[in-house]
Amino acid sequence: MALCYNLTPVLNILGFDAFVSALTKALLSPQNIPAIVMDPILRATKPLRAQIASILFPSLVGQSPLRTDSDQILERRQMTRRARS
Repeated sequence: MALCYNLTPVLNILGFDAFVSALTKALLSPQNIPAIVMDPILRATKPLRAQIASILFPSLVGQSPLRTDSDQILERRQMTRRARS
């Protein structure tokens, strides 16, 4: 409810088209491009990375799952998205 209450004046001032334009510019800013490109790649290669890890480190199979830096990056991004919504 608070989001709608705060969003209504913004839409009234900017107009819907200007708001969508500003939102698009923010999403496509250079800071967000790596995240937009890397998220699908990291999700798609997660099973492959797990298979490679099981081949390279067979002694770790069956133990706690291997967590790579990219897994941690994905989790942080998901937590950030949940916090924003």
